[in-house]
Amino acid sequence: MDFKQREFPIENWQSLKVEPTNLADSYAQLSQEQLEQLSILGRIKWLLKNGKVDPQGADALEGLTIESHFKLSGLDANWLLSQRETICQNRLQQKNYNQALEGKIAKLVGWLIPLDFNQSGQISNFLLLLYRVNCSHVLPPPADQVVHILATEPINLNFLNNAEQFRVEGILRFASNIHIVYRLDGMIHLESCYKIEPKTIISSSDMLYPRISDLIKD
Repeated sequence: MDFKQREFPIENWQSLKVEPTNLADSYAQLSQEQLEQLSILGRIKWLLKNGKVDPQGADALEGLTIESHFKLSGLDANWLLSQRETICQNRLQQKNYNQALEGKIAKLVGWLIPLDFNQSGQISNFLLLLYRVNCSHVLPPPADQVVHILATEPINLNFLNNAEQFRVEGILRFASNIHIVYRLDGMIHLESCYKIEPKTIISSSDMLYPRISDLIKD
């Protein structure tokens, strides 16, 4: 069947999720904003512990503000941070994936993490995630929210903007892998249980402002 004749049932990350296991995951009910705030707090605490920021400075104040916001929501931010390693290990043990999605078309918007580069600084092997993982203090998303991409044509490094999201469209396949990703402040393990055979990869700026050549019909 031609690519354009297929249905497009997978257009959001929620569709990739599977029923949770009985393994404890205190982060499962947190919003994306709360996860990002928790990662910022974790980094601030690491900086304070290692004497890299002023305990009376703006960073420390930001950390206290984040803790207060969590407390207002009935959550203990410090306890959540203490559970990070346990939750990471639990997520690595969770091998579930949605078998019904095998071979379906996916059109997902997310953040790219390069896994390697060629000699020209281009990438063709990377991960697509629902939210950014800029440092080792960010809790890795579950495997059903990480998609491995192997592009047939490499992407130039200047095409990859850390402040920009990308839409990847292609065939979704099941493929369980664990990837080692190096961030500026440490190493993290990201597990993916899906991969996409990409047909197109479009930056968010091109989604908003298409190139003139793309608008011209043959």
